[in-house]
Amino acid sequence: MNLELKHVTAEIESKKLIDDVSFKLDSGSWLMMVGPNGAGKSSLVRCLARTIDYKGDITIDGVNIQSFKSREYARIIGFQSQINHITYEFSVEEVVAMGAYSNDKYDPSVLKLADLEHLRNKSVLTLSGGELQRVFLAQLFAQNPDILVLDEPTNNLDIKHQQELFEILGSWIKDRGVSALSIVHDLNIAKKYGDDLLVLNKGKFVDSIDDAFEMDVSAYMQEMGEQWKA
Repeated sequence: MNLELKHVTAEIESKKLIDDVSFKLDSGSWLMMVGPNGAGKSSLVRCLARTIDYKGDITIDGVNIQSFKSREYARIIGFQSQINHITYEFSVEEVVAMGAYSNDKYDPSVLKLADLEHLRNKSVLTLSGGELQRVFLAQLFAQNPDILVLDEPTNNLDIKHQQELFEILGSWIKDRGVSALSIVHDLNIAKKYGDDLLVLNKGKFVDSIDDAFEMDVSAYMQEMGEQWKA
């Protein structure tokens, strides 16, 4: 399925969070969105999630997203937030299985995808932040949507699990022919895994990543890499 935004603008109390943004996410592609703090990345996700008002058009295969009922929309698009809280003493598998509410068909193999099989019966209240993040990723896999929208999907994960989960996501996208939009802070991850890069700054897409971050990004990344050479 193809997701398209045309001239989307969102504001709260006269402050523009998103300013005339347009882009298209084609089926089977993986877009990475980067930008400084406060650029509007999470606000754009909230527009897609229909949790804030916006002007302009957001469509999936030409159909306005506002026309979908909640359950129908959940079959099409799935969201993973960078901040997840849970206060009830459910097991890992119980929380993961909640992701299948829109299709009534839970596939327990998603636990293996997120390296959670050994934790399936543990209370989620006993998990580390990184483990809990993997639980919510598995929940998203259980939802099995056609489009993934991921706001910092590896937040709180160590570098080993970051790599593992991005490899898993890449395989998921390729094997199932789904599309994904990921917000990331790590520019190396964006370049390695994304098919294309969107740079957001002050609510607008910009062409220059250096201008967005007000620094020579390439030179800085090279300098950081030099520190690890023998």
